[in-house]
Amino acid sequence: MRISLKPLQTTPKVIFEVVSRSTVARDEQLKFELYQREKVNYYGLVYPNLKKMRVFRLINNRYEKVFDSDRGSFRFELECPFTVDLDYLWRRI
Repeated sequence: MRISLKPLQTTPKVIFEVVSRSTVARDEQLKFELYQREKVNYYGLVYPNLKKMRVFRLINNRYEKVFDSDRGSFRFELECPFTVDLDYLWRRI
């Protein structure tokens, strides 16, 4: 299998970042602003050390927090919807 290093041609609908102590400022500020400007529909921040997830949805060209929890699930409403179940996820890691 050949991996392409070409830049993306279209904006992703969803981006997840796994946040660590060394990346927290970049993920919560720099990437937040970048993905908002590039109009990524959903931006998910996953904090494995805290077993927590935050999700922001682009509404009127601005991110609004739509989920912030350490349990439960969140459904991403897209053309091909999917759900992240945190209770299931945290049992696996």
